[in-house]
This record gives sequence, C-alpha cells and structure tokens, in this order.
Amino acid sequence: MFTITGIVVILCVYQLFNIGRNILKISAKIRTDFKVTTLKDELNKLTKEEYIEWCIEYLKSKKYNYVSKLDDSTIVCNINGEKIYVSCVKAEELNRKNIYKLFGLKGINRVNKLATLSNASEQDIGEETLRDFHKLGIETIGIGEFDISYEEYVRSNRFFA
Repeated sequence: MFTITGIVVILCVYQLFNIGRNILKISAKIRTDFKVTTLKDELNKLTKEEYIEWCIEYLKSKKYNYVSKLDDSTIVCNINGEKIYVSCVKAEELNRKNIYKLFGLKGINRVNKLATLSNASEQDIGEETLRDFHKLGIETIGIGEFDISYEEYVRSNRFFA
C-alpha cells in the first residue's frame, strides 16, 4: 500500500512539524522570560500606599516644594510659589472619576492648580479623557514618561557613581 519512500516522507514531514512546534514553544518562552521590564510595569506592582510614597519622592525630585500627603491618593505641594493638588493614580485608575474627584477637591479647598501623576502612557488613556484633562486645565505629570526600562531608570537615578 505505502512505499518505503512514502513512509520516509511522511515521517520527515511529521518530524519537521514537531521541530517547528518546539521552536514556537521555545521562542514564546524566551519572549516571556526575557521581556524588558519597564518602570511602568514595576510601578503597577506597588501597593497603593507604596505608589503614593513613590509619587511623593518623584515630585520632590522634580523640584516640587512642601510635598505632603492629603489623602490616600492626593498630594499637596508647591511649585513656583503656587499651591497644587496632585492626584496620584495608576494607569488603570486614570479616568473621568479621577477628574471629578480633583474638581471636588478644587471646590472644597479653593485651589486653582490641579494635576494628575500617573504611570500611564497616552495609549492607556482614552483620547477623550486626555482632552477633558486639557480642556479643564488639569496638568498631566509623567504621562508616557515611565515607559523606559526599569534598568535604565535605576541606572539614571542611582546615588553611587
């Protein structure tokens, strides 16, 4: 029924498919194991308390003065002699609800300058939400800035030469 040549061809094709499948598995494993971790990824791993503490240190490094925690996601600070309320939220929490919370703080505390600090990139935020931030005068701090590799961030911010 089958010739020896036919059987050899069938076995060779089977082995080629098997090799191809193994190569795909290995390349997928390499992609997951050697994925470049970004600062954004590392910030997403922080708890809410750790994230707000990191935001405080980040603002201090950006020359904001009198930086202090107001509540679980808001920081009060000064820049150029002007009081500013900064909402610190991770990428997944940056939405319209955040805008309304900021405006509530603005009305209660009679502050003119509002900002949000997030590890989000512009792709993470809806274009409509970004437009709302700009239209309402809410400054965005750090948007798209944390897509650098974590290793590069550590290298550029280390204290020892």
